[in-house]
Amino acid sequence: RELFCRSVLQLPIPSLSRPRQLRAMSGLIVTRDGGAPAERVPPKSVHVDVDVVERIARHRLAQTFVNSSPSYVEATYVFPLLEGAAISALRVVFSDGREISGEVRERSTAEAAFKDATSRGLRAAMLREESGDVFRTSIGNLGPGEEVEVSLEYCLELPVIDQAVRLTIPSHVAPRYCPSDGMTAAEVCSQAAISGYSSTAPGAAFAAKVEVNMAGGVCSVESPTHAVALTRHAAESGKILAEVQCSGLQCDIVLAIFPRELFRPVVVREVHTARGTEALMLSLVPRFEALTQRIEAVFLLDCSCSMDGQRIEQAKRATQIFLRSLPTDCFFNIVLFGSDYKILYRHGSVAYSQVSLQEATAYVDNISADMGGTNILDPLSSTLAQPPITGTQRQIFVLTDGQVSNQQAIIDLVRAHRCRVFSIGIGSGVSTALVNGVARASRASAAFVQDREGLEAVCIDMLRKASSRSVADVTVSWPVVPALRSQTRLQPMLAGEGFSAFTLFPHSPLPEGAVVKVTGDLGTGRLEFEVPVPSSETVVDRGSEAVLHHMFARRLIAEMQEADPPMTSREDIVQLSVTYSVLCAHTALIAVDRQGVERPASVVKASDITGYGAIDIALLMQRVHDLQIDLHDLHDLQIEAQSACCYESMEFRAQSLSLCRRARWAKGPHWPSVVGLCSAIAEGALGALRRVARVGWQQQHQQQEQQEQQCGQQQQQQQQQQQ
Repeated sequence: RELFCRSVLQLPIPSLSRPRQLRAMSGLIVTRDGGAPAERVPPKSVHVDVDVVERIARHRLAQTFVNSSPSYVEATYVFPLLEGAAISALRVVFSDGREISGEVRERSTAEAAFKDATSRGLRAAMLREESGDVFRTSIGNLGPGEEVEVSLEYCLELPVIDQAVRLTIPSHVAPRYCPSDGMTAAEVCSQAAISGYSSTAPGAAFAAKVEVNMAGGVCSVESPTHAVALTRHAAESGKILAEVQCSGLQCDIVLAIFPRELFRPVVVREVHTARGTEALMLSLVPRFEALTQRIEAVFLLDCSCSMDGQRIEQAKRATQIFLRSLPTDCFFNIVLFGSDYKILYRHGSVAYSQVSLQEATAYVDNISADMGGTNILDPLSSTLAQPPITGTQRQIFVLTDGQVSNQQAIIDLVRAHRCRVFSIGIGSGVSTALVNGVARASRASAAFVQDREGLEAVCIDMLRKASSRSVADVTVSWPVVPALRSQTRLQPMLAGEGFSAFTLFPHSPLPEGAVVKVTGDLGTGRLEFEVPVPSSETVVDRGSEAVLHHMFARRLIAEMQEADPPMTSREDIVQLSVTYSVLCAHTALIAVDRQGVERPASVVKASDITGYGAIDIALLMQRVHDLQIDLHDLHDLQIEAQSACCYESMEFRAQSLSLCRRARWAKGPHWPSVVGLCSAIAEGALGALRRVARVGWQQQHQQQEQQEQQCGQQQQQQQQQQQ
C-alpha cells in the first residue's frame, strides 16, 4: 500500500528520482543523477531532405544524438531554423526502435504533460520556440548509451536574392549580446536557453539532399559555401537534385537556385480532403519600372567584437559598394555601433560629392570590430529621432550579424516610424528573426550573405529598391468562391522581390478559366495582370503533407502576433496553431511514449521490508505504473473535453482504456487491497470522465446550433442586400 500510494501521488522514490533540468548550452545538455556537472553532447549527425516546389521548401530535418553517460538523463538542446518556418511535425526514434510522435498543444499544458511524463519514468519529447529563429527540444529519460534521432518537418517560403531563389540551412546559433534593458520576459528566457551556445561540432556529419521542381525549369543550382553534386532528371527538365555533404556545423549550407522563368507568376492549388478545404498560393517576382525618389541613405555598420575577422571585412566591402553606387543627388551618413555608437557626420547627413565620398571611403577603411557588444537599439533610435533632409526619403541600411537578444524592442521601434530599414545579415549563425523582422516591420527588404560571398549584386539590388517606391494600393482578386474565405495580408511589392499571397476556402469546383487578378499603383501608371489558376491540384489527406495549409496558417499567425494594436487574443492564436498543427510562440509540440514501461527496479524480498513474505516489488511497481498511464490518459481526455474537442467519442474512448483489466493483472494472495484500490480509482475516474463528456457534448451541441442560426441569419441578410 505504501509503495502504491507513494507512486500514485508522485512522491519521490529513491530508485525513480527524476534528474534535474538545466538550461540548454551546446548541443545536447544532460544532467547526471545526483546533480553532477552538465556534460555537452554534440550532435552525431544532421541530415536534411528538402523538396522545393516553386518558392516553397518542405524540410525534413533529422538530428542524431548519443547519451554517452552511464545513467538516465533528461536532455535539452537548442537549434536554429529560419525565421518564418512553419513547423508541423515532431518524431523521435529511440535505439530500441520505439517511436513517438508529437502533437501541438497550448504551451503551459504541454510543459505540464512533459513534466508529468518524465517524473513517472516515461520517455517524452517537447519542442518549443525560444525566439523567431531559435527552438529548444527536451528529451526525457534517455538511457545510458542510448542513441536517439529527432526528426522535424517544416516548410517556409524562400527569398529571391540577385535573381536566384536562395535556400539556407542554418547550422548553429551564435551567442547573443544582452543589453542592460529593453528585453521582454520571453527574450530573457530565450537568452538563458542559448547562453554560451556554440554547436560547431567539428566531427558531426552535416548533409543535405535538395530536390527542386519548378514549372518553368531550372537553369542551375550553385552554392557559395559548399561543393554541390547535381543530378538532373532526364525525363523532366523542371527537376534537379542537389546533394551536399560536409563535416562540422561551423557554416550554414546555402544554395542559389536559378529558375529558367524567374519572373513567371504561378498559382498553386492544394486540397485537404480530411478538412474539406482548398488553399491557393500566388507566387511571383514582379518586374516593372518603378518611380524613383530622392533619398537620404544612413548606413548603420556593426563593429561589435562578434564581427571580427571575415565578417567586418564583408561589412566594410559592402559599405564601400553602397557608397560608390549612391545616386549623385542624395545625402548620406555612416553610424558605427557596438556597445556604444559613433557618427561620421554629427551634425547630420551631407550631400553626396567627390569630397564627401573620399572622406567616407577613408573612414570605412579604418574600421575594426572592437566596439564591444551588439547594441543596435540606441543608434537606430538616435537616427530615427532626427528629422530627414527636406525633399528626401530617409532609407536606413543595417549591416550586422544580428547577434542581439532584444530583437522585439528593435522591431517595435522600427514599426513605430515611417522609415524603411533595409537589413543585411552577414555570416553563419545570423539572427534571421531580427534581420527579416526589421525589414518586414518597415515594409523594406532583407538579404543575407556568407563570410566570403560576393556582395556587389546584393548591394546594388538593395540600393535600387531603396531608391524606388513600392507599388501602392496592391490588391489581389481571387476566383469566385463561397463567402467563407480567409486570406493573408498583402506584403509590399518591390521590383525583383519575391511576392506571395495565400487564401483558404471550403473546397468546391472552381469555374473554368478562373484567374487571379493583381492590380496596383506604380506612380507612373497602373499595374494590372492576371494569372490563370491551373486545373490540376495537389490532393493531400494527411495534415503533415498540407504544405500550403501550413503556410497559410503560419502567415496568419504572424500577422496576428505583429498586429498593432492587437486585434486578436492569445487564445485565438493558440486555437489557430492547434487547429492547423503549426507551432507558434504560445504552443509546443509534445510527444509521450504512452506504451512505455517505467525502468524496473531490482527484485527484492518483501520479507526484508514487511511481514508479507516474498513478492516481486518490480512487478508490482510495473502494474501500478500501468494504472498511472491510464490515469494520465484520462487527464488528457478531460483537457480535450474542456477545450471543446470531439465530445461524441469521449465516453467510448474512456471505456476503451480498460483500466479494471490492468488492475486485475496484479494477481497474488497478498495483493487484494492493491487490486481493490486500483479498481476503485479506475471506476471513479471513468465515471467522472463520462460526466464531463456528457456535459461538454451538450454545451458543444448548443454552440453548434447557435452558430448555424447565426450563419442562416447572415445568409438571409446577404440575400436581402443582393435583392
